[in-house]
Amino acid sequence: MSARRLFVPIIFGAAIVLPLWLILARAFILRVDDWQIPLVTLSGVALGVCMAIVATVTWFRKSVREGGGPSAWDLGLLSAWYLSIILAGVVEHGAISIPVILLGLAAFWSAVWQLLSETKRRVQSAIDTLEISVPSAQEYRRTHPRPDAPLAGQVIRIDPPEV
Repeated sequence: MSARRLFVPIIFGAAIVLPLWLILARAFILRVDDWQIPLVTLSGVALGVCMAIVATVTWFRKSVREGGGPSAWDLGLLSAWYLSIILAGVVEHGAISIPVILLGLAAFWSAVWQLLSETKRRVQSAIDTLEISVPSAQEYRRTHPRPDAPLAGQVIRIDPPEV
């Protein structure tokens, strides 16, 4: 459980560090051509935005915010995604971008699915609690007479002044 809690700041930090790593590693380690540097920079910025979106969607889950940390699915997918980004910085072949893109899409849709399913469980729990505390319509009619029934409404009595 503590490893999952420690992963929360890593998710947000990785959205800055890993795109920067990709840009610098491609520019200085692999020494891409001069005309490729704007493309690498643009793809690094786009990757950073995508990583920030995945981190934010993951953070929106109440279980993550309240200290439980990301789920095992998050840990697995995000770790694989981060490793593929690190490898993309040192592998020169263009096909290395395929796992980065596919794992990024999988991480995003997994985070969205987990957010929706957790929210659905919480809303269903709230509805179930309301159904227990609120009487049914038939029970309410039985215990509360209609206001137009004889002697069903409030009676206001005004005493005459004492002389």
